[in-house]
Amino acid sequence: MMPDAAPPLVAQAKRFAALSAIFDPVDAVPEAARESAELASVVASALAVASDTNPRQGTGWLIRMAERRYILDDLYAHGALDAAIAERRALAMDQPAHDLLDALSARAPFEAEGVRAAIEHPDTPQEMIERIVTALDRAGPIAAAHPHIVAARLRLAQFGDSARWAAVRARGFVGRARETAELRDWLQSPVTAPPSRAALLTGCPGIGKSALLDAMTQVAVADYGALVIRLDFDRAGLDVLDQTGLTMEVARQLVDRIGDAATSLLDARLEAAKSEGGPSGTTRSLRSDLPGALADSIGMAVAKANRPVLLILDTMEVLRARGETHPAMLFDWIDRLVTRGLQPLWIMAAGRGDVLDRIPDRRGPHIPLEGLDGAAAASLLKDSGLTEAAQAAVLAIAGGNPLVLRLAAKVVAAHGTAALPQAQLTGDVTAGFLYRFLLSRINDPDLRRLAHPGMIARRLSADFLREVLAPELGLAGMSEARAEALFAILASEHWLVERDPGDPAFVRHRGDMRALLLPMLYADQPVQCARIDAAAVRWFGRRGDDASQFDAAYHRLQLLRRRPARPMIGADIARRFDPATITELPPQAQKLVAQAAGRRSEHFRGGDTAGAAPSASDADATHELLRLIEANDWVEGAFVVDQIEQAGGIDPRSLQADAIRTYHWRAGRWSTVRRLLAERDQFSEAEGDLTALPPQIALARLEMRAEFMPERLTADWLRMALSHVGGAPQSLTDMPARMGALGVRLTAAGLLARQPWSRAGDPVAAALALWSGDAQDAVVDSTFGVARDRLRARGASAEMAGWNNPQLLAALTPYAAVALNLSRRPDRQELAAIAHLADSRLSEAGALLDNRPLLALASDPVTGIGELGLFAEWAGAAAWLTGDRDLAEIGRAAERWRRTVAGQWSYAGRPATWREAGPLDAVLTRRIEALLGEYDPPGAAMAQLGLWSAEGGEAIWTRIERRFATSLRAAAQVADTRARAALLARRMPAAFVPAATILTLSQAGDAS
Repeated sequence: MMPDAAPPLVAQAKRFAALSAIFDPVDAVPEAARESAELASVVASALAVASDTNPRQGTGWLIRMAERRYILDDLYAHGALDAAIAERRALAMDQPAHDLLDALSARAPFEAEGVRAAIEHPDTPQEMIERIVTALDRAGPIAAAHPHIVAARLRLAQFGDSARWAAVRARGFVGRARETAELRDWLQSPVTAPPSRAALLTGCPGIGKSALLDAMTQVAVADYGALVIRLDFDRAGLDVLDQTGLTMEVARQLVDRIGDAATSLLDARLEAAKSEGGPSGTTRSLRSDLPGALADSIGMAVAKANRPVLLILDTMEVLRARGETHPAMLFDWIDRLVTRGLQPLWIMAAGRGDVLDRIPDRRGPHIPLEGLDGAAAASLLKDSGLTEAAQAAVLAIAGGNPLVLRLAAKVVAAHGTAALPQAQLTGDVTAGFLYRFLLSRINDPDLRRLAHPGMIARRLSADFLREVLAPELGLAGMSEARAEALFAILASEHWLVERDPGDPAFVRHRGDMRALLLPMLYADQPVQCARIDAAAVRWFGRRGDDASQFDAAYHRLQLLRRRPARPMIGADIARRFDPATITELPPQAQKLVAQAAGRRSEHFRGGDTAGAAPSASDADATHELLRLIEANDWVEGAFVVDQIEQAGGIDPRSLQADAIRTYHWRAGRWSTVRRLLAERDQFSEAEGDLTALPPQIALARLEMRAEFMPERLTADWLRMALSHVGGAPQSLTDMPARMGALGVRLTAAGLLARQPWSRAGDPVAAALALWSGDAQDAVVDSTFGVARDRLRARGASAEMAGWNNPQLLAALTPYAAVALNLSRRPDRQELAAIAHLADSRLSEAGALLDNRPLLALASDPVTGIGELGLFAEWAGAAAWLTGDRDLAEIGRAAERWRRTVAGQWSYAGRPATWREAGPLDAVLTRRIEALLGEYDPPGAAMAQLGLWSAEGGEAIWTRIERRFATSLRAAAQVADTRARAALLARRMPAAFVPAATILTLSQAGDAS
């Protein structure tokens, strides 16, 4: 039970967080809570639920925006904001926290007039505008200066655009006349309706994709006034599985570019952000749906601006690397935005290779970028200062290769045309020759000795030269002054290195040089390279900054060329590897990075499924499927499972078979799981292998047995199994495990800790307390509170459902998330359409709680039905009406659970303290009583039947009479209404029981 002192201390901690920027969680826990380990734990847990606990990969926390707004608005509404600000000012804080409080208090420079003046003054630095945007965004509408936030965002975006265009102008753009003309023609026909198509630019690194993209962006802006949205999939956080996040990013960029026309987008974006931080499984599924209200706001903002949109999709090879199906999912998302008003629209995509080869219908003009043509190459050399004869000599050997052009021009400028090769070679060979020639002409002998092996280091500094490279290359004892001098010379060789933008004390070899020469270096000097890598691991590892930790990981991975060890790489480090850096690593290291970062490996990436014959091991297949399950990537998972199953030869007792069953289980294909489990049991019914399985797979097996074969789950066996899966990722928060049949068994047996303070609630523990006579238990109060909050978000009044109506517990069903995953499959999309109609009708009917309508959850109707507390009824009815076997299995499990939380224990091992609600569960009893209280009970019953399907009440009743004729006749002979309903409930879907009870009474002449 939660300590009585916890709620006010939780409120105090959240108030501290809401009036802070990034904060140390230790500072947020009140002194009074630190007197008790239990209190401190409860407060910290509640605060963690309300916060992002890893912003910017740091140790501080940041309260979620929606939670911050709720707290600040509540303080303001109750006149307590000023006192709370004064209390917070008395404590230590950083500059961002000061800015937030000044914005809330309208203190200079964050009062309305000061903000307006700063935005309008041309000399206001970018840093100040950034502070204004951050402070006003966190303070929200109660800040006096908040009306200026759109203008501030627009000004901030102008800084970024100005810097970008300045870089484009400095770099210049020459050649590509044919490609530019083709893209100009393509701009004449923007997308105005699905299917959307993209102009695709492909080519190797450094070939000019980005330059051409930038040049065409300038054309679109200058000639058409285009609004530019740029999605770079190499950026952390952009994921096609998180369509809420993608849509929010589009909204953010639009707000930053169209000013007042996008004002309403801010509120819509905040509303969409509320899906952050919910319970495991549910949140990821919710975020994989398009947020409809935000998408509509985007369309309205674009229409109000009356300008076309250019959508840039960069580094598409990263998206494709995450999954073969991801590009198609991306374009489906774009199509839905187009239908909601993101048009007229141009799409330009860029990547290495034909990243749209699996969806050729989405590819507009395909522009592969190769070497520069003669005119473009000559134009590039025009300002080089070389004579016409020298330029001709360079052009003769370069073959249009931009790297060779640059190196050859450098050689000729310093040493004349005689230094060039006498004939044109392949681009790589020529570039290597020119590179070695330039190195050989470096005057300082020590630098010549260090420069080429120095390419092994991802970054170089004077200290690195002295402490790592010099000792490894026979130059031990180098002084600091000598190292500084050598480093200064090296840094001046701009053809070879460039400053590290993150730390000017370091330089990096140019990327195109590394891509060409690093493989040769590792092949020619493997022992020396390994020694440098090992020394670099030690040197960077001793430094505490994030960049050095990344470098240490990079060099540990390079050592796999010589050492078979498997280094541990954290997910946060792995996700920072960009495609160019990954290609520098040996193949086994690339695989490790992909696994640690949660990316797809190269397994199961064949062409057509029918022709695929993957040769991956059990361990590889298992890892691949577990990663896809963790990511909620059900479409890509189906692709992988189909490839494995097409290849055949799967032992039903193997790890691979267990992984496939786990995928099907999480994806909602429960009838397939039942069949595959029975197939396994034909060979062996033993469960002794459970503790040898990966915990995630063992956990899924436990859930399957709990639902399908509960007799196997003895108390002793459960304890043993639980000790194994207890360390599984998300094992304590996974919804089916904690809240489904397995959770019921574990909680009833006292083997699973209750969660009285949880964003998801704990409906199983609440039901056990409620029906054991302990309605005052904290878990009951908090869990009903979670459910009431969900209904209130749909427009329900505080008294609508009653404080202890078990339908509220049913609103926290774990099974809606499974059905939602099922509806994600390409072959089951009709489920979403069926659910959309039901969610709309059931919401209009007040969720059968009373007659006041609620808001439908149009973006995700399956979850919407669940939040109404009606998922089990809908799943059973829809499965019966459509014949969907997977939904039928899910529906049966959901109905057992629903009956239990409504007071009718439906599992083995009923607790001794349980007080049964009677022959019929409390929810169905309530609905029957409500129908009997109607002016026309039969008419109301017929209308209620019509809520479950497009067929209408009369048609459904006809089908019920035909299918359950014997049960209806038997029920008509039972005098007691609840007993009559209980008889029907044993035969037909629960959704139909209240109406069928009334209509049976009516036909028997018993209804009044």
